Amino acid sequence: MIYSNSHTALEIGAWVYNRLSITGPVMIDVRPLDADGYCTDNALIEINGRLSQAEQSVAICHELIHWKQFQDVGEFNEDETYNGEMELYKEYRNSLH
Repeated sequence: MIYSNSHTALEIGAWVYNRLSITGPVMIDVRPLDADGYCTDNALIEINGRLSQAEQSVAICHELIHWKQFQDVGEFNEDETYNGEMELYKEYRNSLH
């Protein structure tokens, strides 16, 4: 199950959650940050609310990839995440049409 304080974040977050077969509760908190986003080891995803909608969506993809990595192997892989975030975002956008 995925939760968020933002309807838009919840929409893309739920799609990515299901696409990546993530399990367990995840919270996406959209608020002002000093970075695009963070993923903590307790399933809290923080997204910078000052980003554009598209940038927030890519950041959500990025951080949920991190969470899936953590679930699968217990650590984050930045290279793998950067390589997958835009592909995942484009797949999400295409699913809307």
